[in-house]
Amino acid sequence: MDGWLSRRALLLAVMLFLLVTVATIAGLFGGLDNLATGVRLRLPLTVVAWLSIPFVVAGSVGVTALVVILLVLALRRQRRSLALGLVVGYLVANTVELGIKFSFSHPNPPDLGHAGGSVIPGLALLRLLTDADTGLLPRRVLLDSYPSGHTARLLLLCLVVAAAWPGWRFRRALPALVVLLVLALVLGGSHWPSDVLGGASLGWACAAGAFLFARSNSSAATRPPATP
Repeated sequence: MDGWLSRRALLLAVMLFLLVTVATIAGLFGGLDNLATGVRLRLPLTVVAWLSIPFVVAGSVGVTALVVILLVLALRRQRRSLALGLVVGYLVANTVELGIKFSFSHPNPPDLGHAGGSVIPGLALLRLLTDADTGLLPRRVLLDSYPSGHTARLLLLCLVVAAAWPGWRFRRALPALVVLLVLALVLGGSHWPSDVLGGASLGWACAAGAFLFARSNSSAATRPPATP
């Protein structure tokens, strides 16, 4: 796991995020994104609903709650550097996500009627809350979809947990959780595949940065003071 969170991994993740971002702005993922739309057209509403409701809604509220729980656990175990690194990584991921969404227009996948986002109760409620006239958040946070903040936040959390607690029995289930979220986001019509690629590389970069920060500060804290 350390290889995924090394300095080289951080550089690779940042380069990948920049590459995917430029490619998305240039429209180079059009074929892949259209392929996902074709798959959505073939799915019944019930399948999309079961995929989307538990994961898309939980992707914002649930992952944030898990981050808070992880912070409490880290602080209780005197792992302050890990807690601080996770907070910084989480804030950076969200800041970059919102900054890009407000910088250029990249609309969500279209509502296909029989298998699209707005016909699903959880997503319909979310759109209502972010309505331009009555909502709590600007519409661009929801309607411009690159990068996927859901993917970035969850991958950040999963990578930090897997690295910080290598003996945890459910550690091997974390990749499956990320895959399920990606399927829910794409097949439920919340994000294009390119959005997920951008979110994954952003989350990876923030996780590597958080882990490197925690490790360097832990080493500095345990290093004996220099003798005069």
